[in-house]
Amino acid sequence: MDENGKRNALKKSTVLHNGKRNYTIVEVLGAGGFGITYRAEGLVDNIPMTFAVKEFFMSDSCERVGNDMCYSNPVKAQVEAGKKSFFSEARRLNDQKVYHSNLVRINEAFEENNTAYYVMEYIPGKNLRRHFTKPCGEQMALEIMRHVLDALATLHAHKITHLDIKPDNILLKTENDGNVRPVVIDLGLSKHYSDKGSVTSKLLMQACSLGYSPMEQYDGDSLTHFTPQADVYAAAATLFFLLTGKDPQKASMISRSWIEQELPATVSDRTRRAIVAAMQARKDDRTQSVSDFAEQLGLELGAGGPNTVIITPGPKFDWEKIKKLLLGALGAAIVVALAVLAVNNLRECSKKTGNPVDTTEVKTDTVKPVDNEVRQKVEEAAKESPVAKTKQEATEVAEKERAEAQEKSEEPDAEKVIIRENPTPKPTPKPEPVVQKQEVTRKVRFSKSGEYHGYKVEPGWYIVGVFDGELPIVGHIYDENGKVIYTIEP
Repeated sequence: MDENGKRNALKKSTVLHNGKRNYTIVEVLGAGGFGITYRAEGLVDNIPMTFAVKEFFMSDSCERVGNDMCYSNPVKAQVEAGKKSFFSEARRLNDQKVYHSNLVRINEAFEENNTAYYVMEYIPGKNLRRHFTKPCGEQMALEIMRHVLDALATLHAHKITHLDIKPDNILLKTENDGNVRPVVIDLGLSKHYSDKGSVTSKLLMQACSLGYSPMEQYDGDSLTHFTPQADVYAAAATLFFLLTGKDPQKASMISRSWIEQELPATVSDRTRRAIVAAMQARKDDRTQSVSDFAEQLGLELGAGGPNTVIITPGPKFDWEKIKKLLLGALGAAIVVALAVLAVNNLRECSKKTGNPVDTTEVKTDTVKPVDNEVRQKVEEAAKESPVAKTKQEATEVAEKERAEAQEKSEEPDAEKVIIRENPTPKPTPKPEPVVQKQEVTRKVRFSKSGEYHGYKVEPGWYIVGVFDGELPIVGHIYDENGKVIYTIEP
């Protein structure tokens, strides 16, 4: 964040008036050499809403006096030309209804405080620089850039170049369903061109971002005609950042060998060739359009539609609930096993003392039933446990002794005969409701490193398999290159 710009920012609670609506400044979101961005609140049809407001403010040439932007005569022509360009481009984007779901939406533009403002949708979330503190996998980087290139293609179709594509100007927007998609922001330096390709507003020659602006952007004369290759260079530089975690060098210092050396060895040859071609020093030697760049990367623009989301969080399991259910089931099994062992011990005592012992069958119907799915998992997991073996052995001993006693008995037990001949009717148990499993095949991609239910995963890895609700039943975990890393078995 530009410290000079931040120091000159409007104070919290400052109210901006555009004649129709008021915007109250809440905080500073960012400050650069040519503008300051705020989070602001305003009323729309008496409903409170949050907006992002971009203010034109050349931090190296201007000062803040009260709320006004002030400047001296030597820089007057340059500042006023920049303000006019800033305002007209914002108005044009709004008037032309340039819309794409991966492109920030501009609501309106107005002038106040001796400068210009444009109001856009507020997008909470981190930009690429803050989100990816280390290199991400190639597959995820390409998926992010597919949406960025799609948004740029929409701008270029309206003869507009962005001219400030970089990790700081691409936000990751979280939707209500938890999915995340990239959104290109900050159109303060964008330029519109006529149908014949000539620029329609004054250019700011100094508007460059080190490492992301191509050579021709440092020489304003090269941008007097429609130059989509400038955005191609910046997009390739942004992809370089995602793959390496580092900013590229200044355009004048870029070479093929340097790019090859800095890219990780895991990056495919196809992606390497595409980045090198898109970051050529001369614009005529460079990849000519974002569509060509996407094709070289093996990406299809517009394939998923404008609302496609790309980063899906893995399923969230209520492990505390599952743990309680498992412990409850295990406790029930222990109670049954101990009861059977107690009966067995009583029989042994009966043999030694000659005293009859009541061997009425132990009732276990007071134990609360466990969910079918959890019961099945517990039974499978507990087959080899010591408790299960003890219970099985005790049951086998009891059955064997009962059979031997029946064979040696000369007279039938009268009470038992009566019970067998006149059984007491038992209530018919209610059948358990049948729960139909909702088994769905899913593909779940990981957005960051971490533990996934016992597996260590990296960004770009994903699961393909069958899920029952939120629980994976069977499937495989793949790395970003499609190699199977782990197998999930039922």
